[in-house]
Amino acid sequence: EIKKKKLTAKYDVASCGLTANEGDGISPSSRAALAYLDIPWHKHKAKKFKDEMPQKVDLVVCMTREHKARFTATNSFTVGEITGRGDVPDPYGYPVEAYIKVAKYLCECVEPILDAAGYLREKKNEKK
Repeated sequence: EIKKKKLTAKYDVASCGLTANEGDGISPSSRAALAYLDIPWHKHKAKKFKDEMPQKVDLVVCMTREHKARFTATNSFTVGEITGRGDVPDPYGYPVEAYIKVAKYLCECVEPILDAAGYLREKKNEKK
């Protein structure tokens, strides 16, 4: 979505998992859902979340409240906290349709997440 909106110069995004196997590719179901939605995926490799990451970024977006509860960074919020729409359901183990539904949900959340990141960046710059 950031590439489509030509905002790559303004936002640097990384995806990390709390229990990811570093270097793994995405699952076949994820690949199928992204292909269905015409979203490129071929370069993605799993990265494991590291404790020092929140201090280096403007915003950490967690999929669920349980994920967020695992660390205490003040710049971390759940998708639901940002959008008011609730946690992102984990489609693991479900049919491809569940992955498509989650991918669509996340695409719909991009705008409010970018707004939140911009707001936090401005607040951080005001403190300097």
